[in-house]
Amino acid sequence: MMKFEQSIMINRPVEGVWEFMFNPETGYYKEWRQTSEGPIGVGSTLQTVRQFLGRRQIGNARVAEYVPNRMLALQISVGPITAQTRYTFEPVEGGTQLAQTTDIELRGWWKLITPILSPLLEKDGRDEFANTKRMMEVPA
Repeated sequence: MMKFEQSIMINRPVEGVWEFMFNPETGYYKEWRQTSEGPIGVGSTLQTVRQFLGRRQIGNARVAEYVPNRMLALQISVGPITAQTRYTFEPVEGGTQLAQTTDIELRGWWKLITPILSPLLEKDGRDEFANTKRMMEVPA
């Protein structure tokens, strides 16, 4: 099991960061679509698409916790990888403190390459957060 935690301050209000993060055209998951009926909430299912190691990765996610503009937790499955990730949005002086905690488990022979994948996954998360900050703080 791998565990990653990261946090970044973004000079924008919580509502704007929340909207940006989960906008399928601009956000953290470059593509996603809801695969369940009704409004997004606990139990909703999603299909996500991200780039990792130059490859398009398609995953299935289930919303485990959901408090608009405060917290979203997902259970994600991408091939031999399962992850539980939680995003929190905290209003702070001058903007939003965005934090993410992710637990990742590899199955099968993928467990053997944990020492190689772990730093790559950690860097990928840091880069995505830095990119989100950069894009959110571009002057209008």
